[in-house]
Amino acid sequence: MKTTGLKVIHVIDTLEIGGAEKMAILGVNSLFDKNINSALLLLVDRGALYNEVHKGVKLFELKRTKLLSYQYLNKCCEFIKTFDIVHVHMRYNYKYIRLVQVLFNLKIKVVLHDHYGSIDKEVSVPMFLKIFKPRYYIGVSKSLTSWAGLSLNIPEKGIFLLPNCISKKKVKHLVGKNKKGLVVVGNIKPIKNQLFAIQLAHALNKHVTIYGKNQDDAYFELLKKEIALLNYKDYVHFNDHTTDIQGELYKYELALHTAKSESGPLVLIEYLAQNLRFLSYSTGEVFKTIGEEYPDLFMDNFAITEWKREVLKEIEPYDLNAIYKNHFSETKYTQDCINIYSKIMM
Repeated sequence: MKTTGLKVIHVIDTLEIGGAEKMAILGVNSLFDKNINSALLLLVDRGALYNEVHKGVKLFELKRTKLLSYQYLNKCCEFIKTFDIVHVHMRYNYKYIRLVQVLFNLKIKVVLHDHYGSIDKEVSVPMFLKIFKPRYYIGVSKSLTSWAGLSLNIPEKGIFLLPNCISKKKVKHLVGKNKKGLVVVGNIKPIKNQLFAIQLAHALNKHVTIYGKNQDDAYFELLKKEIALLNYKDYVHFNDHTTDIQGELYKYELALHTAKSESGPLVLIEYLAQNLRFLSYSTGEVFKTIGEEYPDLFMDNFAITEWKREVLKEIEPYDLNAIYKNHFSETKYTQDCINIYSKIMM
């Protein structure tokens, strides 16, 4: 594709810790590195991951405090009106940008990049997506792109699959006995199912470190009660402040991913990139991409005894880094993204 003259802006509310936020950063950084005229618009604030945006990337900050304030709607219009493609991450941000587009009659191409992680359990169509049906839709999983065609009736030519990926970081490594216990990554809420991970760690008599912010007070209290019931306080460690997850993974023997539903998840790709063996529930695009070829990495149930047996089983180690390079590398993602823009601009 000839990218000369193409102007793309990525839009997200904030760069707090999360998969969609990391993809927004990767998207705008990779375009910048390719010398494509690109920018990033933050609707609310910067967030913990802001410093990962490359120096030199053009940044717009709306600093919105009132959702439907005309002042902010008009200011947002000024930010985006000169771009060819407005690449919006997550549904609620898309709703806001489409409102701006309609209100000010902007002749721009708005793309919804859908990161919704519960699509295998919740397939209803939000009312705003019926009103503002996307013309261009990017899904991070085949479940999402299928849903977009069947439930939103978006024509096939406007639907694109763009699986998550990461930029691999060079980090230190430990070997053998220096590694300590299990690691779980994901913000604390019921769908992430940290309760099962704690119960499994107890069954294995292993330390477990859980990285992620508390997003559900009631569920966090449930976790603490379970830890007390198991008398396992000294073995469960919470970390809600670390943003460089890849830089932490060398410390652990094994990663667990116990979420009940996912779109990616991005963290499995981080495990692959850092060659950390993991055991994950069979959900999301990573499972659909590599699960058949690498079945020992995935479980299809939540039975403690079966997970324990799988963890303890001696298996021939996979070259996880090679899996990352073949399926989830930054280079592949960037090229796929540019190809999508090419089709949108036809």
